[in-house]
Amino acid sequence: MTIQTIADLVGAGAAVQIAASGRCRKIFLCAHGSSNARYGDVNVAAARGVELPADTVVTIGASDADPTDLIDLSTSKVYIPNGTTVSVSVGV
Repeated sequence: MTIQTIADLVGAGAAVQIAASGRCRKIFLCAHGSSNARYGDVNVAAARGVELPADTVVTIGASDADPTDLIDLSTSKVYIPNGTTVSVSVGV
């Protein structure tokens, strides 16, 4: 697996797409700021999705048993509150 970095995502109190296109095996997310962010699909919001605690790396992964099981970055979103930034790297 190769790690690729994506530009930091800056919070505006809304859900943002991780990338316009691409697929990966794993996503590494870390929220920086005073508030927790959330990871999910198009429905992710302040109280919906996988919680990303501040200053903690969270890894989201596809099935290790199936090498064709990949995460679609265009449908992966992060809700980021104002004053919070999320660092993103992906494993391909």
